[in-house]
Amino acid sequence: MRLLIRSNYSIFHVNLRGTILLDGSRISIREAELNKSVYVFQQDYVCNSPSGAAAVVLARAANGWTEWKDKEGNTLDALKRK
Repeated sequence: MRLLIRSNYSIFHVNLRGTILLDGSRISIREAELNKSVYVFQQDYVCNSPSGAAAVVLARAANGWTEWKDKEGNTLDALKRK
């Protein structure tokens, strides 16, 4: 999960992200590639939609149907319509 929030991030998702971060049992911080820190979920967290989950993780407005992909690069949209 990205550390910094983008300017096009909705107030709802800012608040949701804050709630998740305040519950320290769900998130930890670790170093990622290129000496950048990222948040890592320590337990499952259920969101109401793919886009909501993507927005929380990416810290920006996001279309979860196109952001979430499997190992082969297939979008959630493509997988759902199969």
